[in-house]
Amino acid sequence: GGATGYLLYGGVGKDWLFNGDNKEKLAWHVGIGTYFAIDDNNTVAWGLSISETPVVENYAMMCDINYDYFWGKNKTFGVFGGLGLGAGHLKDGYFGFQEEEFGHRFGYEKIVFVWDIQVGIAVRLFR
Repeated sequence: GGATGYLLYGGVGKDWLFNGDNKEKLAWHVGIGTYFAIDDNNTVAWGLSISETPVVENYAMMCDINYDYFWGKNKTFGVFGGLGLGAGHLKDGYFGFQEEEFGHRFGYEKIVFVWDIQVGIAVRLFR
């Protein structure tokens, strides 16, 4: 317990339940963060990730927090659950420009609030 460190994380998925606007694309996310080990079995992690979500297209930036539980002799395999909050439509909103009658302007109105629930299998690659 009490160990801390950095992590690189990612995942892929598909929207089979919620029928989001971007459900035809494969959802993915990659992120970097840090973790705190409560003991050998329990870990809390948080980080920042970029993703393609089934809810909105053109990328999202998320703040993620997860709880991991590992079991077995070597504590290599486990499960995780968590929550992510962030902003979506970044490619068209934050990074994009919209043409108007008198030139270009920054397109903030396209950025939308997004959230996700994360559940899956966790594997420790290094210990």
